[in-house]
Amino acid sequence: MGVRDHVFSDILSRSDIENKKVLDAGTDDIGCSHEFLAGLKPSKLISISIDKAIITQCEKKLSDEYRDFVEFISGDVTNLKNLFPNNYFDVIMADFLIAAVAGWCPFMEIDAIKELYRVLKPNGIIIFVGFEEPSYMTTTLTEKLILALNDFRDLTRILTGEKIYREFTLGWMLDRLGDFGFKITKVKKYYETYTLDFLDKQYNHIANILRKEQDEQLRIALLSKLRKMIEKGKEDEEFQEGYQCKDGGFMYAIKAMK
Repeated sequence: MGVRDHVFSDILSRSDIENKKVLDAGTDDIGCSHEFLAGLKPSKLISISIDKAIITQCEKKLSDEYRDFVEFISGDVTNLKNLFPNNYFDVIMADFLIAAVAGWCPFMEIDAIKELYRVLKPNGIIIFVGFEEPSYMTTTLTEKLILALNDFRDLTRILTGEKIYREFTLGWMLDRLGDFGFKITKVKKYYETYTLDFLDKQYNHIANILRKEQDEQLRIALLSKLRKMIEKGKEDEEFQEGYQCKDGGFMYAIKAMK
C-alpha cells in the first residue's frame, strides 16, 4: 500500500463511498485517488482535471472493472457551474487540489473551495489532502537543507516553464473550511521521514526537470550545485538515521461535512 493509499483508507471507509455519487476533484495519475475511490464501489465516480493530458493518461490506465461507473471530465474546479448543479455529490475528494489550483490558476483557491461547497449535498462529506512544508523559521541545518532542495526544485521548474505547486498549511485549510461553514469531523497528520532515499529522489527529480533547460552552461552549473547539496545531505547523520521535522514536514488529511 502506498503512502497516499494509506492516508485515503485512514480517513475514508467503504460505508462513506459505497453506492454514493462521488467527485474526485483534481485527479492525477500519481496519487491515483480515483482508483482508491473506485475500489470502494460508488454508484458514480466523476474524476475531473484541468489538464487534458492527465485525463488521457488516467483513462488509459483505468481498470476495466471500473469503466461502467467511472467517468473522466476535463474542467476547471474553480468554475463548475456548466457541469454540475447545486447539491449534486455525496462525497468529494480533493487530493492535493488546492496546491494544484495555486499552480494552474493562482489566487483562485477560494473559488475552488466555494465551488466544491456548492456542488456538495447537505451533510455530504469532503476530504482535503495536502502537505505542510517544514517551517522557514527552523534553526536546524537538516530542515534548512530540505527547504533549500525544495526551493531549488521550484527554481528549476520556473526556469523550464513548468508549473510550481504552492502548498498550503493545515491551519490555512482549516480556517478556510470554517469560513464556509464546514463541520470538521477528522484531522490527521502523517509525518514524513526524510532519509538518504529522499535525497536520491530529489536529485533524480530535479535532474529530470533540468533536461528541459536549453542553456547548456546553465544546466551544467545547476547540476553541479545540486550535486554539492546532495553530497552535503548524505554526510548528515540525521538523513542517515531518518529525520522527522520538528515543525511541518507532514501530509495532512481533513474530513469535513457540509
